[in-house]
Amino acid sequence: MDSIVIDILGSSIKPKVFEIPVIEQSLNDLGKDFERHLKCGNIPIDNICSATASIVFNLENPHIGASGDELEKYDCLVEIIDKNKKSHEITVKEWWR
Repeated sequence: MDSIVIDILGSSIKPKVFEIPVIEQSLNDLGKDFERHLKCGNIPIDNICSATASIVFNLENPHIGASGDELEKYDCLVEIIDKNKKSHEITVKEWWR
């Protein structure tokens, strides 16, 4: 599997093979953080129709070295669709870049 889609509002993970405890806990934390960010921005949650994170792993060159550690390479696109059906997208860089 080279990709995972995380539905932040629906608290779901696809494909189901990624429904493992560490990812499920991260999803729980992500949902809480997302709601906190909305609240800080004074944005009601009902203004958001969907919020997803799509992660695609680079399986041809899956690791890079950083300070002696091996880290996964991936692309992450976060898309939020508001109540007006407008899409807001951002590519999230790996934390070490």
